[in-house]
Amino acid sequence: MFQEQINAINKLGTKVFLDPKNESFELILKKGLSSNTYRAFHRINKYKDGASVIFKDYFNSNKSKILDSFGKLSSRKNYDNYLDKICSDLKQLLKKNIKNQQLESYNKLRKPVDLYIEHIVSMDEDFKDVRKKITHFMYLPLDSWIFQNEIIFPSKNLIELGLKRRFSFGDLKSKDHYLKIQEFLKHRVNTLGVKHEIFFDLFWNNRYKRMGSNLFELNPK
Repeated sequence: MFQEQINAINKLGTKVFLDPKNESFELILKKGLSSNTYRAFHRINKYKDGASVIFKDYFNSNKSKILDSFGKLSSRKNYDNYLDKICSDLKQLLKKNIKNQQLESYNKLRKPVDLYIEHIVSMDEDFKDVRKKITHFMYLPLDSWIFQNEIIFPSKNLIELGLKRRFSFGDLKSKDHYLKIQEFLKHRVNTLGVKHEIFFDLFWNNRYKRMGSNLFELNPK
């Protein structure tokens, strides 16, 4: 059951995550997140910088630091802690012009950070030497496309995990809930024979049905 889809994401995932066509860092920052994600962060003052500018400026300014830190990481727990540090840094920057209630959900920040790291590591030439290690450490960005996928989350497991098909990324309020889901995904890839949890992101917007050499080429036109 699902073997055709699993074979497809394993084959395509090996290409786009481990041996991809590289893109410029500038393009990755420009296209790494959708406008819908940024719009979920409501500005206090519409004339001041919003989430889009803040996220892009942060990753642009900290690229070398992130690359250096990734080279030193030795475990997935260290990786998780480091991404939480990035979330904390961004939260302080966003507080200057984003309504505080928009920053209360843990996954509201973690999902875009997971996505940025996924895109940077899988497409920026400078991250080539750490790509294999970080791909193994990566957590799956959690949003509505992922929650709706019945291969990733069969209905029984969805209920057990306290999820609903209609959930969006901001509906995961706590770190504990996020980690509970990620722990399930670790077992789910073993059950299905998927090489890495991040390969599940090829189900997002049906990427796995397209041909391409990196994540951008798999996105709908």
